Amino acid sequence: MPTSVAHIIGGYAALEAGTKRCGRPGIFFLVLIVVVANLPDLDFVPGILVGDAGLYHRGPSHSILAAAAVAGLAGWALGDRLGGARRVALWTFIAYGSHLVLDMLIPDPSGGSAGIPVLWPVIASELGTPIPGLRVLDDLRTLTHLEMQNGFFRGLFSLSGVRIFLLDAVLALPLVPLAWGLRARRERAVKRRMASRSSLPLQPKRRRVEVASRRPVAGVLVTTERGAARG
Repeated sequence: MPTSVAHIIGGYAALEAGTKRCGRPGIFFLVLIVVVANLPDLDFVPGILVGDAGLYHRGPSHSILAAAAVAGLAGWALGDRLGGARRVALWTFIAYGSHLVLDMLIPDPSGGSAGIPVLWPVIASELGTPIPGLRVLDDLRTLTHLEMQNGFFRGLFSLSGVRIFLLDAVLALPLVPLAWGLRARRERAVKRRMASRSSLPLQPKRRRVEVASRRPVAGVLVTTERGAARG
């Protein structure tokens, strides 16, 4: 299970790779990275209230349906202020979806699966493809029993908790240059298309030619215009 640090980095990488910088509001972009990319983990809250933080974790909030619902709500509520409902919904879906992808790739260090019910409610079972080799880091990414007994939040800010945050940051940071590379590749492709369009031969313009004819109409000379000629 990635920590919030990994999800912040993953949200940034996904938005960098999947959206255009032009017209992207900075404050909302920051909210997307910090808040929306961690929003699925709000299912910790009911578990904390009953004394078991992981009781409801990785439930329906970790599904495409939840991502679509949050994206639609964000587009409806903020679209008029931030450049259109479709654009805001897309940004939100990408940020939320980055959380789901990381949860499917990084296994739970407590020994649980790396899967989430991403297709809930159509398929309730957990789906995931953990990255090979990460299981060897489980001991480094797990709080000790004593630290967990001290409480969920105290455990997070213990020495082991800090170590887990730093380790997840190291695991997620390679996503950033990868995102930069994908964005640069996309921008180069756009420039090539624009250059190819500008190199196309220009179509000849049509110009109108006035041909004067002298024909009397009630004793007055009238100038008429005949058709058009190609330049």
